[in-house]
Amino acid sequence: MLEKRYTKKKIKVVIADDSAFFRARNVQYLSEVPYIDIVGQAKNGLEVIQSLEHVKPDVIVSDVEMPNMTGMELVRQVKNKHKEVAILLISSAFFNAAEFTFESLKSGADDFLMKPISETGAEGVNSYKLELQYKVKKLYIKNNPGHDIDFKDEVPSSINKSATSKIDTSVSDCTLRRKYGASPRVVVIGSSTGGPDALIRVLSDLVSVSRKIPILVTQHIMVGFSKILAEQLSKNAGVNCVEAYDGQALLPNRVYLAPGGKHMYLANSINTHIKLNDAERINHHKPSVDPLFSSAAEIYGSATLAIMLTGIGSDGLEGTKKIAKADGSVIAQDKKTSVVWGMPGSVAKSGYANAILPIDKIGEKVKSLTQLREVG
Repeated sequence: MLEKRYTKKKIKVVIADDSAFFRARNVQYLSEVPYIDIVGQAKNGLEVIQSLEHVKPDVIVSDVEMPNMTGMELVRQVKNKHKEVAILLISSAFFNAAEFTFESLKSGADDFLMKPISETGAEGVNSYKLELQYKVKKLYIKNNPGHDIDFKDEVPSSINKSATSKIDTSVSDCTLRRKYGASPRVVVIGSSTGGPDALIRVLSDLVSVSRKIPILVTQHIMVGFSKILAEQLSKNAGVNCVEAYDGQALLPNRVYLAPGGKHMYLANSINTHIKLNDAERINHHKPSVDPLFSSAAEIYGSATLAIMLTGIGSDGLEGTKKIAKADGSVIAQDKKTSVVWGMPGSVAKSGYANAILPIDKIGEKVKSLTQLREVG
């Protein structure tokens, strides 16, 4: 039966997984967050249903493939009577990602997450942990806008619009490059953990920029998810975002997203175009930010504008170094508004950034550099 315990004024979470190992790991990861309380654990969806009225969770974190009742069926039954309960579905990386995403949303799940794969190593496991913690907090806030839990600034402004826009004090510990590059002819963006929400925020501020200058994005993402993310960015940010393909010409009024499982970089023969390759992972990632940033530096030089958003690790640091050496411009997201200040932090601490800004100030800075302003 479902194990339970109670505390007050915390996000109440039930975890369902037929694997004792993954169940224990998810309990461990979420228990690290002081305002999350694990009120129950279950081996399948049926156990969750049988005890739902008793434990009254805010969020259910459920595996997809379980005996007796799958995660998909659990979603359908819970949402039929308890629409207020948020559900995060988790699946093995061996499950078809595109099918999983479509079926998850179709069944009524609020969000989805893939379990880490062995090729990503310790960094992949840590990224999964942070994404899990982030998504549970995000789902709770979405369903409880008037919550009385004290998050103590741990929730980034990408999901908490009331968060302050003051620049983090960590900026004072970093050396900034004073001179910006030439007027940008291309914008390249790198992101990882917490990236989708950050991308929506930044790109929604860059609609006018995207009409004049091509924007390319490398988000650490698995095979099958990039097309769906491109659609979400188009819908929620108001830009024309497409999943990039090999040989695609680089044009304005486009935001190009690197496909999952492929490295994206730029090449220039007669016209600048996108190249994709299936080479080994770089910094444990495919796509990696480094190929995009490095190739942009080679082709556009000082007219390159790079933006490093929230993400674990230091992928993209080498490419950012090349952009800085080519006298291009670099903006890093600040620590306060980042879900994880790994990638932007490594750029900031290495002295490659011209500016370290909160998420809601990045678009304004980019528009000032491109001498564009939103109309109306």
